[in-house]
Amino acid sequence: MKISMIGLGKLGLEAANVINKSYQVVGYDIVPVEAPFPVFSTVKDAIKNSELIFVAVPTPHHPDYSGSNPTSHLEPRDFDYTILKDSLNEIAEYLQPEQQVCVVC
Repeated sequence: MKISMIGLGKLGLEAANVINKSYQVVGYDIVPVEAPFPVFSTVKDAIKNSELIFVAVPTPHHPDYSGSNPTSHLEPRDFDYTILKDSLNEIAEYLQPEQQVCVVC
C-alpha cells in the first residue's frame, strides 16, 4: 500500500516516519524537508497512485489561545481552517475515486 502525507511539519513528518516502517510513504510540503522517503514538489505528484492520503497541515489559532494562560474568560474561538481548506481543494483536483483522504490536523 502506498500512502501520502501532505504536510511534513511537526505532526506530519513524525507520523509519516512511523507509517514508513510498515508501508511505502511519499510526502509533500510547501517547505522542502529531508525525510527517509520520497518528498515531491507538487501535491499532484505526491498523491499519484496512493491508496490513502493523510493531510496534516497547520490549523493556526489566535495567540490568546496558545495554552500558556487560562482562556475561560475569553469568547470561544475556533481554529483557522484556511490552509486545510486550500489543501483539500488542491487534493480534490487530482483525487481519484478509489483514493481515500484522512485529515489528521
